[in-house]
Amino acid sequence: MWKNFLSLIYPSTCLVCDGLLHVNENMLCLSCVSELPKTPLNHIICKEVGFQQYNASIALFEFNTINCKKLIHQLKYEGNYQLGEFFGVELGKAILSNLSTKNFDYLIPVPINRRKRRARGYNQSYILAKQVSKIIKVPVLNVLSRKRKQKTQTNKNRYQRWENVEGEFNVKSKHNLDYKHLLIIDDVLTSGATVDACIKELKKKYSVKVSIAVLAIA
Repeated sequence: MWKNFLSLIYPSTCLVCDGLLHVNENMLCLSCVSELPKTPLNHIICKEVGFQQYNASIALFEFNTINCKKLIHQLKYEGNYQLGEFFGVELGKAILSNLSTKNFDYLIPVPINRRKRRARGYNQSYILAKQVSKIIKVPVLNVLSRKRKQKTQTNKNRYQRWENVEGEFNVKSKHNLDYKHLLIIDDVLTSGATVDACIKELKKKYSVKVSIAVLAIA
């Protein structure tokens, strides 16, 4: 009731079209949600990931549209972590609908370096993973860390992206993950270099199955 009263005084607007949100709408109006470019439910991103084998994959949206880029920019660079919570729920629903038979043991968010974490105040992939966890009832495990201060992947070509993440990740878990099925969670998959590097390090230390879930694919 109090929330409804506040919405009359300070009406919320859609982050895409700036139209007024109805009571049952959150952050995005239903029209803009329906227009976000969803990938096919059986979308396979194997061509985008390099040399590491993985078990299954899902990507919720196509990144290369104005609306999707705008929202992910807000999530990553404008402090709008609530978008991560919103999209994490949507990603969780998609995983539950399409990958429910995979029996995941842990969700593994892709880490960001400490400098970005301090500046941003959060890791967007971790926020996505926490919401996915609530939907599919699989725990989040922070087993990956960055070894050094990485240069941003933005504006790099495919070769530069792969070179930039070489030796970037470290596995820090005290858990024995042998024979577990891990689901890597990330925001955007472009060249596949980051996810490939994560899989490589996980398989170097453990005998695991790894799958991939990303918010958007470029």
